Amino acid sequence: MIAISLKIIVSAVIFFIAVLGALFPVLVKTTPRAKRYLLYGESFSAGVFLGAGFIHLLPDADQFLTHIAHYHYPFMFVICAFTILLLRIIEESAERIFEQSSYLRQTWLAYLLMILLSIHALLAGAALGVETTWATFLVIFLAIIAHKFSESFALGVNMRRSNMRRMSMIKLLSIFSLMTPVGILGGTLLIGLLQAKIGQYTTSTFNAIAAGTFIYIAAFHTRHCHCDEEDEHCDHALPSTFMRLFYFAIGLILTAVVAIWI
Repeated sequence: MIAISLKIIVSAVIFFIAVLGALFPVLVKTTPRAKRYLLYGESFSAGVFLGAGFIHLLPDADQFLTHIAHYHYPFMFVICAFTILLLRIIEESAERIFEQSSYLRQTWLAYLLMILLSIHALLAGAALGVETTWATFLVIFLAIIAHKFSESFALGVNMRRSNMRRMSMIKLLSIFSLMTPVGILGGTLLIGLLQAKIGQYTTSTFNAIAAGTFIYIAAFHTRHCHCDEEDEHCDHALPSTFMRLFYFAIGLILTAVVAIWI
């Protein structure tokens, strides 16, 4: 059995990493150099999202059906694909509604990302909380750490690009940072329920939904630089396309390398 004291320490570490990654893009001073670095960070996070969706979440979701439930139809891939379609439909509808305000559209995206990442963080924490073997516990912990900073950073960047007040962003990001620790606590208290087959089905299904969400964010929300029209330093803030692709590739490559060990 994994000691509860160790799970408390692990929860604190994950919370600290999430807070650090999420608040950095929110609290950093707005300068041309800072904007450029935020765009680099956004590109890097998009690479992590793409890798997490294709390399980690989607294969994990499909593995349960093919090796345990013995289903051969790619249900999880279908769920992932239709998640992307649904998000596209929702965003197109939102753009019609908020077509006069790019800020409202960006705020809607930030809230959507906040909700989906929070649910995923909660389930990831629950998966860690139910573990009773050291090897699997360590693997899941490393997987969470590998993605937590980049996911938090990307969420902070999206909120920074919206028209939310700073205190509202800090409150929402603090709630998001607590999701994994809360999941660890819930998993520890409900080990029997979450280890049942229905719990595994639920986790696999959401992994497929999360994979579709991550792939959608990486594919549709990293193509254009954001810069306020009234910002006289706008041209100096925009990085080259090559550099954005470079950081995107670094995020994707790192996620692929992590898969070698976990």
